[in-house]
Amino acid sequence: MDMRKNGIKRNHTGIVLALLAVLLAVFVTAIGCSPKIEEPSYDNPLDPNGPTGGDPFNVEASASQNRVLIRWDQVQHPDIVSYIVLHSTDGESYTVAEDTVVAHLPNRDVNSLIHTEPVPNAINWYKVQALSSEGFASSSRAVQADTAWSQPFFQIAGGNSTTPTRFVDLTILTTAGDSIEIATNEVFTGSTVLPATPDVTIFLPWDLGLASDNDSTFAIYLRVQTGPLFSPVAQRNITSDFAPRFSIFGKENGIDTQVIDLLIENRTGNKIDATGIDSMRFAASEAALATTAWAPGDTLFSGYVLADSPMPQEIHGEFKGDFGYYTKWSETAQPDDLTDAAFTVMSLDNNSNITDTGEVKIVSSLGALEMRFSEDPAFAGLPWIAYNDTALLALSEGAGLKVIYGQFRNFWAQSPTVSDIITRVTQELEVAFYAPMDGANILGGNPFAVSGFATLGTGQSNIDTVLVDFGDGLGFQQATGTESWSIMWDVPLFTQDTPITLRARAVADSLSKITTIEVTVTQLVVAFTAPVPGAFIASDSLLTVAGSAAPILGGADLDSIVVGLAGTDTSLAGDSSWSVDWQVPVVSENLEVLLTATAWAGGEFSPPDTVAITITPESLP
Repeated sequence: MDMRKNGIKRNHTGIVLALLAVLLAVFVTAIGCSPKIEEPSYDNPLDPNGPTGGDPFNVEASASQNRVLIRWDQVQHPDIVSYIVLHSTDGESYTVAEDTVVAHLPNRDVNSLIHTEPVPNAINWYKVQALSSEGFASSSRAVQADTAWSQPFFQIAGGNSTTPTRFVDLTILTTAGDSIEIATNEVFTGSTVLPATPDVTIFLPWDLGLASDNDSTFAIYLRVQTGPLFSPVAQRNITSDFAPRFSIFGKENGIDTQVIDLLIENRTGNKIDATGIDSMRFAASEAALATTAWAPGDTLFSGYVLADSPMPQEIHGEFKGDFGYYTKWSETAQPDDLTDAAFTVMSLDNNSNITDTGEVKIVSSLGALEMRFSEDPAFAGLPWIAYNDTALLALSEGAGLKVIYGQFRNFWAQSPTVSDIITRVTQELEVAFYAPMDGANILGGNPFAVSGFATLGTGQSNIDTVLVDFGDGLGFQQATGTESWSIMWDVPLFTQDTPITLRARAVADSLSKITTIEVTVTQLVVAFTAPVPGAFIASDSLLTVAGSAAPILGGADLDSIVVGLAGTDTSLAGDSSWSVDWQVPVVSENLEVLLTATAWAGGEFSPPDTVAITITPESLP
């Protein structure tokens, strides 16, 4: 049934409240005889003159913590595809709650939405509207609103469920009230009372007290008094989780010295901070901790001394938290004995092993303190210099193969002499790109004609070949032509704008020249970030489906993201980060479904991204 034929008006501004009516027809015979009108075979549940009075929803709202759950009966109408929930603070003026369209759920009697931002400590009104596939909205005038008295907004430690410290902040917000009462028991014995500041967020420091160990749960109760009345009681729980750990700081390439620093991190959220740490100490064994002096809690412990041995060494740490209990953590320190020392010599301009300049760069990644490089394997009279992962070296005069020798040393050891090679060429050979230009944006997924030219100085031999490397790991490929050359490039597709290095190499006898340009492969893309492929999702749960999208560089902006949720398409605003809440269908056995997402921009659409999940009939353990 077309909902326009039943009186639903088009929603020109996004969501327009419209009146749904039923067209009744009386058929008269050509001779003027009026037969009895048959009862319609289908009663429109949205008809204000029908048996439901235009309100088939039976809306129910219930507050819990900082949210309100709205449930309603689904309308059995052939053209209804989704619903919107309306919210009011006065029961008169309504706006869309959550700005979310809720899909119609086949074979379900009840649907729902969680309103995450109700007005705190106030009566919140809710109604429901039905939407057709063409964007028409049913009337809300006949719909009876349900109300929920929401709790005051209340969070512990920013809404976290765990804390590494007993000292937390309480976040409190109410729209009305004279005073706020906070206690650690539900009868509010020994409570703390402070003035209410309606519509102003309060951040209150709070001491949870001592705990015996991790996973100790603290409950805090809050209510707001307005005259003789108290608001609904808000209870929040938080669990102690004090478990700092440490790592060896600044030694990613290997431990090069006996004295090191330790970086302290909290396990909760992997934050580099000292929250909750009163004191700490470190030793070479767990037994030695007992006789080691305590140091103040901090994010860095400086000056830990390793044993004078290049063998692996255990470091044990103990931490005392402000909750009053202790935790331990250990790490293994592996000094770099430089037995695997190596380096790479490359040209300055294109990182190849061929150079036409008199200077090259040397790249290494070691736990070393000093280094030296030379074309002389004896390093005669060559001093050691401070280690750096990149160094410059002047080559000897003349063209040809150059062997570069190197040595490294640290507190623990000195490396054997290691070497690498590079070829120095002196030439008048040039090679360049016509297309694409350096810095160009290239559309992914399409062939592109890469072209250029090569020249050779007077008196030199002919150019033998031109080769092109597309940065795809396949190496250089031969182009057609030499002085004027070209080659087709099957530009790949990526999930985001991707920089690519293109290289053209001309060869003439013993001469070789490489030119490099940088381009960006771009395309209209969309990708899921949640749920993950293969995820098992409980039926009748509310799942957040999310992803990212990006337009073509320099092209039209994103128009929309169309998300396919098990056969139901939902159109979202064209944002780089998008999400939609999906009420997972009820199933009686495992059901594999495929979610799809397509980005639109300027009349173009992206290749769809897909993610396969399995809906299970019961919640997973």
